[in-house]
Amino acid sequence: MRHRDSLLPSGIEAVFLRGLRPLVLRGAIALAFAALLLAWRAIPLSRLALLFGAYALVDGLISVAMVAPRPEHRHAWLLVVEGFAGIGIGLAALLQREVSMPVLVNLIGFWAVAIGTFQILLLMAAISVRQETLGALMLAMNGGTSMVLGLALLWWPEAVGRMLVLLLGCYELVSGVSTLSLALAAGRRPLLHRPS
Repeated sequence: MRHRDSLLPSGIEAVFLRGLRPLVLRGAIALAFAALLLAWRAIPLSRLALLFGAYALVDGLISVAMVAPRPEHRHAWLLVVEGFAGIGIGLAALLQREVSMPVLVNLIGFWAVAIGTFQILLLMAAISVRQETLGALMLAMNGGTSMVLGLALLWWPEAVGRMLVLLLGCYELVSGVSTLSLALAAGRRPLLHRPS
């Protein structure tokens, strides 16, 4: 039986460390998407649907790519499911023939809830083995922000939908910063600080 301290490094930590380049790429793309949205506040709905669909698709592919080097890790499935959720919702947005605000708001809402759920599950997996996670703050920030955005869009679609571009841009800014911070933490030292 393996020691309790070795459980998480064989899962989340190793996945992040071996998926460091995809993690950096994911954060950089999120920041680029945020900058585009915040600079182009009057973006037409059809263009927004295409941009979001492409972003969710690429983000999902990157999430899956992070697991590819070591797919056997015990928590890798969380990133895989998160990735496929993004791929599916991204394709749904791209394949919409006639884009409507309610449909796009719902798609973004479900996507944000899915992202937030799996990131919070990653965080719970980290703390379940009673170890201090260096990236816990970043995971909590990203997952919590995703859940707030997604639930707000799903519960108050008309009110929140009017500020969709601004809210999505701000969310992606937070997501990009937290993801790059997580990559920086993973690159400098292990994500977990083991108690002596």
